[in-house]
Amino acid sequence: MTLVEVNLSMVIIGMVAVTLASLYTTANRSADKSVNVTRAMYLAMSLMEEIHGRRWDENTNGSISSTLGVDAGENATNKTTFDDVDDFNGYVESSIQYPAGAAMTGYTGFSRDVAVAFLDANNGVSASTTTRKRVTVTVKKSGQTLVTLHDMFSQM
Repeated sequence: MTLVEVNLSMVIIGMVAVTLASLYTTANRSADKSVNVTRAMYLAMSLMEEIHGRRWDENTNGSISSTLGVDAGENATNKTTFDDVDDFNGYVESSIQYPAGAAMTGYTGFSRDVAVAFLDANNGVSASTTTRKRVTVTVKKSGQTLVTLHDMFSQM
């Protein structure tokens, strides 16, 4: 082999190495994002299940409370005080917690927030009180939304 051929071979090998390194980095980023989305889905589903465990409404006498959010005696930052679905409206969890309020480990940078709205007959947001509520749980990591989960709750 001549010196020119050796130099040309080294240039080609260098270009291939740079391309492979770039592909490796991209694959690692994709894998990390996939893991984070899977973890975020778990967090969204677990909070939604926790909300499912609450009553549909504060009032159990047939009338529907027109207020979405915490009621007297409940703490907006402490979900263990919530007794019905709409108490979660505006709830933000910047440190992920188990249903009993203890901190979950291994979820640094994740956050969850909840919005609750009344729904009209066409499943659109209603400004008035109805017998249906939409609950939206959003999970973020480092401020970036990874998962948004919606569910409809209806008065029986």
